[in-house]
Amino acid sequence: MSVKFRMVTTSLEVKSRKPGGRTVRECIEDANARLTVLEPTLIPLIAERVTQIEALVQPFKMRPSQEALDQVHRLADECLGYCVAIKRPGLAGSLRTVCKLADLLEANAVWKPGAFLPAIHMIRASLQGGLTSTQVKVLVSEMDQVMQHLAAASEAPAPASAASA
Repeated sequence: MSVKFRMVTTSLEVKSRKPGGRTVRECIEDANARLTVLEPTLIPLIAERVTQIEALVQPFKMRPSQEALDQVHRLADECLGYCVAIKRPGLAGSLRTVCKLADLLEANAVWKPGAFLPAIHMIRASLQGGLTSTQVKVLVSEMDQVMQHLAAASEAPAPASAASA
């Protein structure tokens, strides 16, 4: 009985092993340099999407419709893809929070007025490049508290009606 072993190689591996080929480190540095070039075009695009998200969740006192929440999730998810090229503290985390919050609100009927505001403010501050890691931690904890309140409210039993008493 004979056994065949097959070795799968990627094109990067083949290029790297050629005489005078590029190292993996050089390829990664080149890819990162190309992504950095995209940052000036992506920041205004994300800012535009955040404005769209903000319009969908206003007025902040009323719960957005299911369709609006779907669109909020889609826009925030789109912006998350752009974060690969943008090195801004807190940006990806605040966009993920918008996605999680939209998912949480879609799953139940609870609403806390202004629930999206901390994430929207954090996204705007991140885009301006003005957040330190300490500020990111504080803002993330605030957003987590909003999520915990909403999750707790959705799990709380409905109050008994007067008719059943």
